[in-house]
Amino acid sequence: DRDQVVFIEVKFRTAGGYASPFDAVGTKKREDVAKAAAGYLSRRGLLDRPVRFDVVGITWRADGEELLVQHVPNAYPGGRRQFF
Repeated sequence: DRDQVVFIEVKFRTAGGYASPFDAVGTKKREDVAKAAAGYLSRRGLLDRPVRFDVVGITWRADGEELLVQHVPNAYPGGRRQFF
C-alpha cells in the first residue's frame, strides 16, 4: 500500500436507520470522489500512481454505548479510465 494513493469515503449512520452507511456510497458519490481524486492527483503530479478507493462505515449502535466501525478496502474500482 505504500505506493498507492488511498482515498477514503467515511459515512456515519445511527443504528435502526433506513440505510447502512455503505448504501450512501452510490454511483454519483463514487463519481464525485473519483473526480476529486483526479484533481488531487493532477495537482500533486501523482497521475502515474496506483489508486485505491476505500469506504469506512460508522454506525452508532442503538444502545448509544458503542460505535461499529467497518472498513472496506478497495470498495470500488479505480484507475485511469475512471479519471479521463
